Amino acid sequence: MKSGCNLRRRASAYQFRFALPQRLASFLGRREIVVGLRTTAYRLAIKRARVLRTRVERLMEELDLVTVKAEAERLVRAWIDRQVAAVENNLASHGASYFDAEEAARLGPEFLQETQNLFYTVARINHEDDLRPAIAALLAGQMAEARPFLREAMKMACAEIGIAEEKLDGPAGPMIERAVLRGFLTLFDEKFAIEGGEVEPVPRYVAAPAQPTPQPAAAPAPAPEKPFFAAWDDFVESKTTLKEWKADMPNNARSARNTFEALVGDPQPTRITKAVVSDYKADLLRLPRYYDKSRQWRDLPLTKVGAAVVKFRDENPKETVPMLTPTTANKHLTNLSTYWNWLEQNGRLPEGLKNPFPGLKSKRRRGRAARDERQMWPETLERKLYESPVWTGCLSIHRRSRPGPNIYRDALFWVPLLGRLLGAREDELCCRKVGDIKFLDGLCYLEIRGSKTDSSDRDVPLPRRILDFGFLEYRFYGRAPEEPLFPELIAQGPANRHSDAFGGRFSHYRHKIGVKEPLVDFHSFRHNVTTDLKNTAGLNTGWIDEITGHASDERMSESTRYTKLIYLTNLKTAIDEVTIAANLSHLRYAGPKGVAAPGAQEDIVKFRKLAEQEMRKKEGRNEVTVKLKMKPKTKVKAKA
Repeated sequence: MKSGCNLRRRASAYQFRFALPQRLASFLGRREIVVGLRTTAYRLAIKRARVLRTRVERLMEELDLVTVKAEAERLVRAWIDRQVAAVENNLASHGASYFDAEEAARLGPEFLQETQNLFYTVARINHEDDLRPAIAALLAGQMAEARPFLREAMKMACAEIGIAEEKLDGPAGPMIERAVLRGFLTLFDEKFAIEGGEVEPVPRYVAAPAQPTPQPAAAPAPAPEKPFFAAWDDFVESKTTLKEWKADMPNNARSARNTFEALVGDPQPTRITKAVVSDYKADLLRLPRYYDKSRQWRDLPLTKVGAAVVKFRDENPKETVPMLTPTTANKHLTNLSTYWNWLEQNGRLPEGLKNPFPGLKSKRRRGRAARDERQMWPETLERKLYESPVWTGCLSIHRRSRPGPNIYRDALFWVPLLGRLLGAREDELCCRKVGDIKFLDGLCYLEIRGSKTDSSDRDVPLPRRILDFGFLEYRFYGRAPEEPLFPELIAQGPANRHSDAFGGRFSHYRHKIGVKEPLVDFHSFRHNVTTDLKNTAGLNTGWIDEITGHASDERMSESTRYTKLIYLTNLKTAIDEVTIAANLSHLRYAGPKGVAAPGAQEDIVKFRKLAEQEMRKKEGRNEVTVKLKMKPKTKVKAKA
């Protein structure tokens, strides 16, 4: 079975496509079936596509029968309507249902009525005594001997109805037979009811009723107001189609909707007032930062998490609970305000309704006040991290937290070093390609584009220490420019980001070696780099902003003051001043410079294969978790 032709790749994941036959496409109102396979691995995608193709083809056969049945029933109903209409017309014109107008004229009034009564009596007796019991028994699966007798009648009916005779012998034959048999019963019952006077036939000519005096049309009743999030999917599709959002924005906006629904509900827009939004913001700021990830809070209803945090603090006064920051609350308010504006612009709101979300955002803390939102790495914690087994030697590639003789230069090795020495954001490093490393007159720099904001785009020289560790020899030389710099970081998560693959591993490793403190994470490296640079005597602050990617007027003026080479040289001088509070001299690369390190390519392939294996395991665990959640709980009877 050629399942590969049913695959297509979107972003980094595979999808299954199946083109529908023309008749089924018109019946179902769509041309093809598209199903996400939730994997980036080609072999696993092929395996899932084979299973889906087998099931879809079986479903197509069943649907084909359904369409045949629907078409047969439609044709039979039309045949019944034509027969009944003929009976009504004959009764209305000359009072004899079995004869048309020409036959009635030839028979004459007296002989016509006698013949009509005779035909009606014989047909009624045959119908009630022979045909109806036989048809009813055959429909109930009994009296199979009646099938040959009725077969000829069915063939004649099919010819008149417009159903090809050969279809009676095909796969849909039994369904067509039943439709025609039921049609016989319905036709006989309706004809006899009209002829017996039980139903008043429709007159052939009907006088037109008197036209009432036209009254002024009443104003249409206003359409019922829909819930606030009724058009959310249209809003997300609009923002994505028009490319007004980056890849992670739908997920971020969805988080705002989820928290609002959990804390407020999904009321009609007219019920969302400034007071409601103010209470929503207050409830947000009572949530812990990891309310949706920490095992301690994630299974609680969001309305009860705030009280649970207060109780935990009372019982554990020495424990620290990182709380949701005002910055995060501001993002939620901004996303909901943007949605409200979209509803208004697209006519989805009552006229004159004011947006209640603006004006409630917290002022962004700056300077000393902003330092408490995220801490820099203390020297002791930094030394403990970089003197741990990943950089000093681990037991094996699967036991990175246990000391041993092996050093593996994978993403877990390089990205924390680059983050600490460059001050770059996690995703800025994880999604880079080999071609983002460039040279200008012998000076090597990293080109960062498409980051958090437009001002984040920048060129940052690679520091001397990274070059001394052999970064270019292990990750640049001998590789194609379009290759990912870290192919072992497979894009994943709701936003399909490479940093999601690294962030989980880095957090797990820090937990294993005991390097965890509140408000200290990968982003904290940026604070360390900024602090190191600001403490360097005579350093221009515009250069600091250029290295970290912060917008400032001084940065813009500094970048235009010199040629690019001179400017990069100044940045290189500055960034070489950044140090790590750990002895890493044993990592200095001793091989020849300017060529790929021995075994570097083989190691990269091995790291990628291990990452793919881990992704398959993760997908398997996710499938098991979903099945367990869907499995109904069995009730245990209490013992007597």
